[in-house]
Amino acid sequence: MNSTSSWATIGMMAQEYIPMLQTILLMLICCAFIPMIYIAMFPSFTYNVLSKYLGSLLWVTSWGIFYVFINFIMTAFMKYRLNSFTDVYGGITMSNIDGVLSLTSRYTTLTGYLLIFTPYLARLVVLGAAN
Repeated sequence: MNSTSSWATIGMMAQEYIPMLQTILLMLICCAFIPMIYIAMFPSFTYNVLSKYLGSLLWVTSWGIFYVFINFIMTAFMKYRLNSFTDVYGGITMSNIDGVLSLTSRYTTLTGYLLIFTPYLARLVVLGAAN
């Protein structure tokens, strides 16, 4: 029971804090635009600074794509499981509402837990899996 609640807590925290982290990082990258332009004016730094800036901007903005993919996949799995669960009992009734709530809670927690891997997946896309 204790490990189940720990996983649920981690999943719920990830659902809240990973998008907040993306917003904060995006704001910091946008605020770094003017100093980045000044540093890029030095001839030896131009390519390196611009490529790192654009790479970090692409990394943070690609998180949203993975949010959509993870949400779609988990919603499709949950729909399949809910349909198979409610078909056995003839739909959602008062007698099986606790089971339905438990099932949706587990999938919601798992979705939040998968959101933890979003920054890593975005890094794999931006840099390539070999790096």
